[in-house]
Amino acid sequence: MSYTIVPYTETYLNAVKALSDQNKDVLKPNTKMLYYIVARLFSKVSYVAIQNDVVIGFVVSFKNDNRIWLHQLAVDRAHRGKGIAKALIHQLEQASAGCTIEFSVKEDNHAAIALYENLGYKKASLHTEIDQIIYAKTI
Repeated sequence: MSYTIVPYTETYLNAVKALSDQNKDVLKPNTKMLYYIVARLFSKVSYVAIQNDVVIGFVVSFKNDNRIWLHQLAVDRAHRGKGIAKALIHQLEQASAGCTIEFSVKEDNHAAIALYENLGYKKASLHTEIDQIIYAKTI
């Protein structure tokens, strides 16, 4: 299986929104405006995985000074377990030298937790009131 990872731009707005809507792992629905803003302002820390001109995964992140908040990582269900999420995170890390990447994960999302811990991310805090674990890694 071959795919490419490219910066997220407005070209991919509808495909990213559609994939996000299919992903039942997210906390809340995200508006099209959010994905539009990310495409316009945060393309240097947000990426899409493309196969045959179809978006099969994405990572949406926000950068503020030397901190990056990984807002959402999603891979099409038919393409999970093939290293796409790992490749998207590696691409984000390559663009994040000198920064700390942070994100939250549901406590019961064991597959995501295993992935992040395998990539060297550490628990920074636990928020039991929202069932979330905050992970972080300085790149």
